[in-house]
Amino acid sequence: MKNNYYNTLIFLFIWVCTGFTLGTLTLLWPVRWWVTFARTNQYAARWENTGVLLLIALLIGCSFWLSRQIFLVQRKANQKKYTLLSTVLPFVCAFGVLTLFLQPELINDQQNAQVTEQFTIGPYPTEEKMTALKEQGYTAIISLLHPAVVPFEPTLMAQEEELAKKYKMNLIQAPMLPWVSDNEASLKIIETLARNKNERYYVHCYLGKDRVNLVKNLLVQLAGEEAIKIDKLSANRTFEHMKNFERGDLYRLAPGIYFTPYPTKEEFLAFFLAGDVKTVINLMDSTNVDHQKRIKEEYEILKNSDIQFQNYILNVAHPNLKNELQQLLTAVNKVPKPVVVHHWNTVCPEARLFIKEFAKQNQQKPINLNQNHAAHH
Repeated sequence: MKNNYYNTLIFLFIWVCTGFTLGTLTLLWPVRWWVTFARTNQYAARWENTGVLLLIALLIGCSFWLSRQIFLVQRKANQKKYTLLSTVLPFVCAFGVLTLFLQPELINDQQNAQVTEQFTIGPYPTEEKMTALKEQGYTAIISLLHPAVVPFEPTLMAQEEELAKKYKMNLIQAPMLPWVSDNEASLKIIETLARNKNERYYVHCYLGKDRVNLVKNLLVQLAGEEAIKIDKLSANRTFEHMKNFERGDLYRLAPGIYFTPYPTKEEFLAFFLAGDVKTVINLMDSTNVDHQKRIKEEYEILKNSDIQFQNYILNVAHPNLKNELQQLLTAVNKVPKPVVVHHWNTVCPEARLFIKEFAKQNQQKPINLNQNHAAHH
């Protein structure tokens, strides 16, 4: 009986260490890839959540199977050195991962993103970032870290509390769990804070990618077209300094003429309504039900602005494609600049055709701003 109890403890220890290590790898790669893919392709939130939960289920199954194999090997060998190895190796891996996660600056590559005049979102603030936030006039930090995400988030929460006291920053806890909760209570806290126009908030989770995205969506919904009041100089440089949009790379076809994927609502607010764009030309097919929704959405967003909006259907299967394309190219060169032309993404046949034909007619090589950005860095 005592021996069975001992073996159960060993197996559970191996499983916890193995599960924690594999869980970290799953979070940083498969989950990250799936979430990015789901958002790029505009999947409903329930499908994103379902995919993540399936990956978690797969993780549990794989970690159990691997832990059982490790446990059975050491049982079969029945030697102390194998028992030691089967417990120490998983522990060292788990401890290494924990040490890494307790130093978020080594993992986070996400930059701050201003959502409104009051709110900026980003990753966990190190002491260096906390100092910068204080100097930039931020008065409060909203933490979305959750004490249930053990063992590292409770530790980081305690560290952040000490830093907030040191730098006299108001720390507001609005704990969230991504994918497994609706986080309604915490979103209500954010909604209430959004009414206080005298504070400037920095909102963060751990990576600055998932939980803050829920906050960003809420803030944009609450602020509407008032979101992201970027100064004109910054706005005018936006396209040249962006690597890409969420759905693909940005292209400069000629001075003041850009080709982009269909923008998200946040990108509409940040780079169109708060920018210097004069004309937007949508190439999506208004006879396609899905495209109709996007065209209508874009019209509603831009109708109260000074931006001209036009919809030219470009369909590679059109029997009179050559003439349709020529009319479009002529129109693009005549409308007020800067002009943004877009389809759903920049790799579909219509997008590739337009970019190619525009370059041929205007004798200018299109510049992929993503690749151009990388070349200069």
